[in-house]
Parts: sequence; structure tokens; C-alpha cells
Amino acid sequence: MTAAAAAGLTIACVAFALIDRATTTSAARPVTPLVIQGAEGSVLKVRCSNVNVAAGVLSAAIGTGFVTRGGIVTASHVIATCAASGPGSISAGPLVGSLSADDPADDLALVGVRPAGTPPLALQPALPSNGAQVELLGSPGLSTGASAQPVAGTVIATDTPVTLYGAAGNSERLTDSIVVDETGVAEGYSGGPAINAVGQVIGVIEGAGDGRAYLTPAADVAALLG
Repeated sequence: MTAAAAAGLTIACVAFALIDRATTTSAARPVTPLVIQGAEGSVLKVRCSNVNVAAGVLSAAIGTGFVTRGGIVTASHVIATCAASGPGSISAGPLVGSLSADDPADDLALVGVRPAGTPPLALQPALPSNGAQVELLGSPGLSTGASAQPVAGTVIATDTPVTLYGAAGNSERLTDSIVVDETGVAEGYSGGPAINAVGQVIGVIEGAGDGRAYLTPAADVAALLG
């Protein structure tokens, strides 16, 4: 049996305008360690695997997800990588669930499980301002350690169209991304949350490259949850 492994983070090659770094401000509130610690327990590694015996293929994808009031939100491309071969197994932390909602246009998916006793993360209803300080939480690569490893970032643009490219040459177009300057988002962070100074999710990590991460806004998550 051959094996095909797919990571949960697309790499972004993006052209965009209207980014004014002068709009950032040193007075923006930082995300404190206490706020990060409070959010980390609601962030989980997401795995999607599928065995297609007839085709001789094992497909797998690993990304990140976070607990919401409706279940666990992740990136659609994390799930789609293995689900294309037929019904697969989706795990979020220690739980196994099924896909209950999928929005490929915004690269969002909802897994219909929720860990008992784990508080859902709240969503920021409006777009963040340029200069807002955020923390991006994700689980890098195949790491089996702590689920959420924070990366500090600064919002530099919102409502920005981007095209994200995967290692296999696939691409997707997002029309309203939030763009964040950062220096540590890696493969495996796809589907993880970016949180603000009060622990609210401002967006979902969809891809990264050249020191920038690209997020689907929290308003699209709210629409997914209904």
C-alpha cells in the first residue's frame, strides 16, 4: 500500500494592496500570557485519515481546531485532503467525530463534537483594526506535545483577497482575509485560532508565507455556526 501524507497548512503566495504599516500603533493592547493560557485548553490537534484499499492509498492530514459553542472549528482543507477518498475518520484531540458543516469558499469546517468541560472560545464580532496585537495558536507539524503553541502577530490588513497555494499545486481563493505579520506560523497551524487581547477569536489560520499569516474572519465562523 502506498502512503500519501498531506499537511494541514497551505503556503501563501499573495499580492495585495492597501497595507499601511504606519497605521500600526505601539498603544495596541498585547495578548497577555494569562489570556493565552486561558485559550490554549480549547485548542486541539485535528487529524483526518482515510484508507482506500482499492486504490492502495492511505491519506492523512493534520491541522488544528478550536472549541466553539457548536463543535470544533478547523480549516476545510484539513478535512478535504483525506475526505476526497470517501468517508474518513476525523479526530480532534482525544475525540472522534464527523463533519457537520463545511464551507470550502471560506475554508472552514465544523466537526460535531465538543470535549466535556472545555469552554468554547468567544468570537470577536467585528474586524480587528490595523495594529491590533494577536496570538496565533496552532500545533506544528506532527508534534505530539502541547496542542497550542502561540505565535505573536500584528494585524496589517483586513478584508483582503488572497490566493493560497498548497504543496501539491492546488490553490484556493479567499475574498476577505485578515493579514497578520508574524514570524513562527508553521505547517500544522491551519484551522487554529488567532485571539485578541481579551481572548476572543478574530479569525482562523488558513495559510502562511514570507512572514505573514492569512485568516478567515470570525464573522464567517459565526455564519458557519448559524
